[in-house]
Amino acid sequence: MSGYPSRAESEHDWMENSHASTGLSWGEGMAKAFRLRGETDRTVVTIVVMGPSPGGMTWEALNNIAVESDLPMVIVVNDNGRSYAPTVGGLSQQLSGLRTDPRYEKTLDVIKLAVNKAPLFGKQAYELLHGLKIGLKDVLAPQGLFSDLGLKYIGPVDGHDLQALTTALRQAKGFGGPVIVHAITVKGKGFPFAEHHERDRFHAIGRINEFTGEPLTPSVQATWTDAFGQEMVDLGETHPEVVAITAAMLHPVGLGRFAAAYPDRVFDVGIAEQHAVASAAGMARAGLHPCSPSIRRS
Repeated sequence: MSGYPSRAESEHDWMENSHASTGLSWGEGMAKAFRLRGETDRTVVTIVVMGPSPGGMTWEALNNIAVESDLPMVIVVNDNGRSYAPTVGGLSQQLSGLRTDPRYEKTLDVIKLAVNKAPLFGKQAYELLHGLKIGLKDVLAPQGLFSDLGLKYIGPVDGHDLQALTTALRQAKGFGGPVIVHAITVKGKGFPFAEHHERDRFHAIGRINEFTGEPLTPSVQATWTDAFGQEMVDLGETHPEVVAITAAMLHPVGLGRFAAAYPDRVFDVGIAEQHAVASAAGMARAGLHPCSPSIRRS
């Protein structure tokens, strides 16, 4: 299987890329194109992995998507970096369905108008009701960020429960505008060796024995990555101005030993590589010598 979206592999892969954080921008562009062409029956679904450090392009795209109230787009946030339990079950499904029913917003508008017109305490009464509604939703689901952006939110749902996920996707599609579906998943789910691999859950792995999880390829004495990692440690000892920047690739690019030796001189910016480049320029201007083997053209 391809490690990235491949149109040759699946009819559902509309884009081909070799790196992360570009999906929402693609999806937003496609949804706008379908809408402009009059293809009103099309809904674009973009799946993004929202770990602890999403890329900068994700937020740039969200900023534009949030103001397109009729954009036919569903954003599935595959969250495999959180520890809280998903709120699944009948109550969560019913509330999600209510929030994404077009009649929900119309009803809120009617209530707002009616309560505000009430004599004496109308405005105060509406503010109280509105506060209670927001409080209830925030207790049931951690959606504050998306609500601030004006995006509808469903979840969190168990991403390994196909029935719950299908229900959430149908509710999102029926809304008619951009909706976040927050799915909680476990990286490496179903393969114990990956689930228990602390470093990266077999994110980057060679050929392995499917029954034991052991590598099938013989280990080598040293690699270019090993040589680079050791050189960074040596340079760091004699040059305190040397720092390392990585874009969510600390161990694969050989910075693990440098991080262990000089933890205060390693900066992981997540997948936000364009930010890493500008941040490195700022560090250099202020007298440091930043090095980043994981920043590359994507």
